[in-house]
Amino acid sequence: MKKLLEELQKNLHFLSLEQDNTIKLCEEGVRICNRALEQCKNYLIQKEFKTKAEEIKFFKELKPVITSKLKYYHLVFKLENGKPQSEEAQKLYYEKELASIDNYFQSNIEFITYYKTGNEYMDVNYFTRSNTEVNLMADDNYYLSDKKFSTPYDSKVALMLAYELLAIYIRNEIKKIEKRAGMEPIKPYYKTLVWTDSKVSLVELIYALHISGCFNRGTLEIKELAETISEIFHIDIGDFYRTWAEIKSRKDTTKFLDALKTTLDNKIKEDFK
Repeated sequence: MKKLLEELQKNLHFLSLEQDNTIKLCEEGVRICNRALEQCKNYLIQKEFKTKAEEIKFFKELKPVITSKLKYYHLVFKLENGKPQSEEAQKLYYEKELASIDNYFQSNIEFITYYKTGNEYMDVNYFTRSNTEVNLMADDNYYLSDKKFSTPYDSKVALMLAYELLAIYIRNEIKKIEKRAGMEPIKPYYKTLVWTDSKVSLVELIYALHISGCFNRGTLEIKELAETISEIFHIDIGDFYRTWAEIKSRKDTTKFLDALKTTLDNKIKEDFK
């Protein structure tokens, strides 16, 4: 399955380089994802899971990634087919779609928090096919799907991931419109906040916030988050990807976050004395 995911990512990457027309890109993207999903289904037919953990991993982490790409291209296709002609109207149209995505995340915040924070206590109910009870919180598609190839929540994860990708796409389109029309976005005024700890510590914090999905329901790209925080704290963090690689390779991977927790715990204990 890992090989299948890598092949899918590669094919979609080459497609994005070769195809400039968004509608055609979406059509071909759907075809590529459909083929990958069929391969995924054939893999499942030929394989018997030895443990519940294997089944959960398949339906929680593997299948939703493929399905999310398929949903994403379909969503972009529908979005672009329905957009108005004028740039001012397009911007409002895109902003309305972003608000709709935000409403979805708000409505499903409990499950999204469960998934994003790596919880596992409901995984057997959410991501195995043994759960035959009617669950009205499951994604609508589940009741019309092949139960041998679906669980109550794998489609919900896929839609969440697809909406995250769609939100990134829409924000990029809004930026293009603003640039073409000379609509410079109003930059917020920040009081003078200067980061005085190390750059490594800031990068550790940025990745922790990004991975936890703390901003924009988890749809903000790591690069955009890093640039925004750099601007707010008046610091050039440089090549943060390289710094992140160094953080992962060191023995104490969460040095700064551990120190923050210790400092906060000590302060709380002190206040209760």
